[in-house]
Amino acid sequence: MSKACVYLLHAAAHPVRGGNSNHFKLSSVGGVWWCRRRVWRVRWMAVDFVCDSPCVLGHARDVSTPRRYTLKIGNMRKRGLYNSYHSHTPIENEQFDPVYEHDLQMYVVPPARGNVRLDELYKWSFDRLRVLGYVAEVEKKRLKFALRLPALLQLLEQNNLTEFATLYNVHSDCDPCIRKRLVIFDGMAHFLLKSAFAFDTKKISWFVRQEVNLFAWRLCSFPLTSVRRFMKLNDITYPTISMEERREISQALESYRTPKEVEEMNFYKVYFTHVKDLVAHGQVYLRHGTAHVPEPKMGHPIVHNFSKKLKFSAAQGRWVHGMNSSDERFATLTKLLLESAEGYFKRTDNPDEITYEDLDSLSKRSYPLCMRIVHEALRRDHHLTNGGRVQYTLFLKGIGLPFDAAFRLWSTEFRRIVPREEFETEYRYYVEHLYGRVGRMADYQPFGCSKIIDTVLLPRDCHGCPYKSMSTPLLRTTLQEHGLLKLDVEEIIALTERSEHLQACKRYYEATHEVVLSAPFMHPNDYFRSSCERFREAEEWAEEAEEKNLL
Repeated sequence: MSKACVYLLHAAAHPVRGGNSNHFKLSSVGGVWWCRRRVWRVRWMAVDFVCDSPCVLGHARDVSTPRRYTLKIGNMRKRGLYNSYHSHTPIENEQFDPVYEHDLQMYVVPPARGNVRLDELYKWSFDRLRVLGYVAEVEKKRLKFALRLPALLQLLEQNNLTEFATLYNVHSDCDPCIRKRLVIFDGMAHFLLKSAFAFDTKKISWFVRQEVNLFAWRLCSFPLTSVRRFMKLNDITYPTISMEERREISQALESYRTPKEVEEMNFYKVYFTHVKDLVAHGQVYLRHGTAHVPEPKMGHPIVHNFSKKLKFSAAQGRWVHGMNSSDERFATLTKLLLESAEGYFKRTDNPDEITYEDLDSLSKRSYPLCMRIVHEALRRDHHLTNGGRVQYTLFLKGIGLPFDAAFRLWSTEFRRIVPREEFETEYRYYVEHLYGRVGRMADYQPFGCSKIIDTVLLPRDCHGCPYKSMSTPLLRTTLQEHGLLKLDVEEIIALTERSEHLQACKRYYEATHEVVLSAPFMHPNDYFRSSCERFREAEEWAEEAEEKNLL
C-alpha cells in the first residue's frame, strides 16, 4: 500500500463475536458500517494488504462516545492510531494546513491526511471536473470580466453543483464548518484532477487554463481585507513603498491615482514582468524595472504567482501519479476522470469552428487576396467556373469548414441562377467528391501558392494568383477598395511588376495586419491560419487587459 494515498482511504469496524466487547475487526473497505446505531470509522497509515484486508493493531473511537477501543485484526500486528469521524465532518484533532482557513486556495499544499469515503471522493472529483467544464463554457461566451463569476454561479446552481456555487460565492450565507469542509473537498478534488491529467499535455494545459480563470474570477470578488488575509496565509509578500519614497515619487504616482489615494493607499513594489499588462497599458508607475502597484491592482501579481506555481505543481503531479498508480482504486478513478474529460475536449478542440455565417467576415479579415476575390465573385455573380470551384472548395475544406456549411454556400449561390434539379444533378456530387464523401473517397488537398501561380486562366476565370493575373489598374483599384494605404498599394504594385508574387502577398498581409513578417507564405491556408491566430491573440490581449483592470 502506498503511503502517498492513504489519506484517501477509510474502513469500518465492528465488534468481534464471542470476544471482548472492546475488540473490533475490520469489516470492509469503502463502506459505511453501523454497529449498535453507531458509525465506526477507522483511519490507518502505511497499511499493508494481505488478501485485500489490512492487518493492523491500533485504536478506534466511536463517534458517539469519547471511549477508545482496541482494534485487533488477524495474526499480524502493526501499530497505529485510528480516529473515527462523521463522514461529513473533519476529524476534530486533525491539523489542516492554515492556508485552508481561506476560501480561496493556491493549491500548493494538499489537505492534511484525512479520511474520506470513496464514493464522496468520486463525486467531488467528477463534480469539480464539471465545474471546470462550465468555466470553459463561460469563457467562450466572451462576457465582461465582472459578469463571468455570476454567470458561472448560475450555471452551477442550474446543474446541481450547489456545493461549489456556495463555496465560490463570497456572499453566500453558509455555516463556517460546512464552508471549511467544502474548501477541503475542493482541494482534494483539485489535486486528484491534477494528478490524473499529469501525463497528458493537452489535458493538463486545459486544466491549468481553467483553474487560472476560475482563480482570477474568484479573486476579484473578495474585498481587500480578505485579499490581504489570503496573501498573508500564502506567504505572498511584496515590499511596500516607504513614506519617504511616497513623498519622493508622489507627483509621478498622481499621474495614475488621485492625490488622496496616493496619500492613503498602499503601493507595492513588483517586478515589472509580473504585471506586464499593467505596464503595457501605462497603468502603473515604472522605475528601475520595478512597478509601483496600488493595492486594488494587486490581483495582477497574485494571479501571475498562482499561474506560475500551478504550472510547476502540474509537473509534480506526475510524481504523485506514479506513487499512487499501483492502487487499483486510484487507477480506476484516474481512468474514469480521463474518459470523462474527453467529452470536454471534443467540445473545445476547435472552439472557433467555422460556420457558414462566418465566411463573409472571415473573407474580409483573414483570407489571402486570391481567395477573397473568388469569394466576392461567388457572392456577386452566384457562379464560378470549374477551376474556381475546385480552388475555393478545397481551400474551404482546408480551413475546417464542415461539408454541410460548404454545400450550403454553393447551393445558396448557384440556385439563384440554376434550377434546383440541375444543381442537385450537376453540382452536388462535385462538392461531395472534393470533400472525399463519394467516388474514390480521395482526400484532396488544398492548392499551394506555386500551383495557384502556375494556373492557366481562361477569359471568364477569376481564380489563380491576382498578383500575376490582374492588370495593374485593376489590382490597384482592388487594393484601394480593401482599405490599404496608398504607400502600401504602390509597394505591392512594384513587387508584382517585378514578378515577386509571394513577396506581394506577404506585403498585403503586413499591411492588413500591421505586422512585419520574416518570410512569405507558401500556402493560402497557412496565411489564413496565421491571420486567425493573430486576431485571436489580439482579442485575448484585449480581454486580459479588461480582466486585469477589474482585479
